[in-house]
Amino acid sequence: YQDRLIKMFVRIGSKVPDEKRIPPPPEVAGPILEGMRFLEEDNPLWQMFEEILTRAIDIEEVMSIHPSFPKIISQLSRDEAVILYLLRESDFEVTDYLKLNREKERFESRRIEESNLPSCELYMPDRVDLYYSHLESLNLVVWPVLSQDPVEDCDGKQLGIRRHSRMQLTEFGRLLVKACVPEGGFKQS
Repeated sequence: YQDRLIKMFVRIGSKVPDEKRIPPPPEVAGPILEGMRFLEEDNPLWQMFEEILTRAIDIEEVMSIHPSFPKIISQLSRDEAVILYLLRESDFEVTDYLKLNREKERFESRRIEESNLPSCELYMPDRVDLYYSHLESLNLVVWPVLSQDPVEDCDGKQLGIRRHSRMQLTEFGRLLVKACVPEGGFKQS
């Protein structure tokens, strides 16, 4: 861990000139260093911590940081960090279908028909609903349904519903991503 920190401090030092450096706020630096302890340098979460620490020692950038950011990063999974990065570039459009269960009077058996979420970038793409729920609970992402259409058989009997939705960053999510995600994205190992 100490070797990784030394390499990180050298990288940060090369990014922030001496005349712009200030001591980082302890309420930011402490949780960052604690959160990095069990991460490898190629982990997107490490890279988010490094980015925010770089901003925390820069007199011109320190105001873009909220003290909650390190604590939020420490709660994220690798895939959630990637989703936040990808949402910085564009929203995800999703079309799904829900079957109508007449006996239970509810829609169920959700099936995604179309999505521009680049799931090939995720380690566990089948967990997107879980990731979304967690990111929403942190007030980073919303996924509103924009429109929906009933799906009917040829006799006009409803079989289900097709929904068109968009996953996007909240305002707070945009602030976190801007402050914590490196401009060029995450380095892959």
